[in-house]
Amino acid sequence: MLLISDILTIIQRIKNEDIKINEETILYGSDGILDSLNFVELCIALEDKAEELNFIFRWNSKENINRIDNIFKNPRNLAIEFNNQFKNSKID
Repeated sequence: MLLISDILTIIQRIKNEDIKINEETILYGSDGILDSLNFVELCIALEDKAEELNFIFRWNSKENINRIDNIFKNPRNLAIEFNNQFKNSKID
């Protein structure tokens, strides 16, 4: 499981600055706080976390690429997607 607070901590580390963020902070897109490099760093951090949990986080799969704006809209949506994929990986 990945908590919203875990995502906030990862983003704080990536941004390397003390920024005010919460579960509704826009992450991705024209109003987002992440630039393209930050976005890639977040994706890698999430892949690493998934590996620790023994599953593959498929943020860029064919099924998810069309939903990427929603998945990465804010930390809450991202945590929901990550945890859904984690739960579903245990069913397979």
